[in-house]
Amino acid sequence: MGLFNFFNNKASEQIDRTTFNINNLDSYGYRIFNFKHKKGVEDFGTLFLSIVMEKICKSFKNVEFRSTRFNLLANSIANFLNDESTLIINQYYKSGYIAVKYTKTGDDYYFSVIPNDDIRFDGEGKVMNKNTVVVYSDTFICWRKSIFQIVKPYLKNIDNNLNNANYIISNLGVLGILSGKELPISPAQKAEFENKLKKSYGIGEDKSPFLISNSDLNFQSINLPFNELDINNNVTEAFKNVCRAFGINPDIFIGDSTFANGETAKKALYDEVIIPLAEIVLKVGRALFTCTTTELISNEILTFRIINVPEVNRSIKSFVDERKAYLEYLIELNNAGVDVSEEIEKLRSELKDVLTNL
Repeated sequence: MGLFNFFNNKASEQIDRTTFNINNLDSYGYRIFNFKHKKGVEDFGTLFLSIVMEKICKSFKNVEFRSTRFNLLANSIANFLNDESTLIINQYYKSGYIAVKYTKTGDDYYFSVIPNDDIRFDGEGKVMNKNTVVVYSDTFICWRKSIFQIVKPYLKNIDNNLNNANYIISNLGVLGILSGKELPISPAQKAEFENKLKKSYGIGEDKSPFLISNSDLNFQSINLPFNELDINNNVTEAFKNVCRAFGINPDIFIGDSTFANGETAKKALYDEVIIPLAEIVLKVGRALFTCTTTELISNEILTFRIINVPEVNRSIKSFVDERKAYLEYLIELNNAGVDVSEEIEKLRSELKDVLTNL
């Protein structure tokens, strides 16, 4: 399926207008590239970026952060991570880090994502705000760049290609030359004929693509430069690179329907993007707990689980069944006189962690 077919069939489904308003993307931090569009030119780069971010943020709503035991501070941090997940994810991809400030009022702590304009950096580009937990992305650590900055050239490519297509369609000019024995005609007849052609025939809505005439007429077509520009292929390849930068298999959006709608695609999205992202956000939560707790409790009481995604839960269940079978084998081996007690305890601990997150 081509990318333009994807837009015709999928775009309205992919963008949840209650969450993302294309006309108000500044509030989500997507409109950051300043492509300097003239009047009448569309921001297609932002549109494609919002499709990818919508997919990630919507899927991330099935991540639930929680505490494995009753603890007011841990519960408060978990609630913060759940409530502000979209804001946290946006900062991570846009800036290359997550920066969360903690403040204490009385006996209670409050947490907030620091707006980028309020963040101060040292000479090495590290955040230096007080009472702040910061977790950096790998791309920021390696290249001092965020994912948004990395995909900017691809979005610019998409933007240019689709606006070029819009320009060509809006300024078609002459599509062909009509001639015949009964021509030339008077200027008035010519104007009337051209007006009728514009009004009734063409590729637009309520127009006919065919004209039948009893006259002996010839038509010489003038080709548009779409094939030479290769717009569809350019946009498709650029969008694939945007998806890959986020770790998403592009086939989720523009592959065959079997993959795009199937269990394999959904599981791949969670395995390759959502769960690793949840582990990064969890790192923020555990760091907040370490900085604010006065109790001798491990920050590992904070964890997360995936809910409402059978494709992921079935995979975890298969893993648990396999490890349980292996544990039974080790116990039999240990009872037979082979000392594998250390491995048994390690496996029991591993299973406990997995089952806690179900």
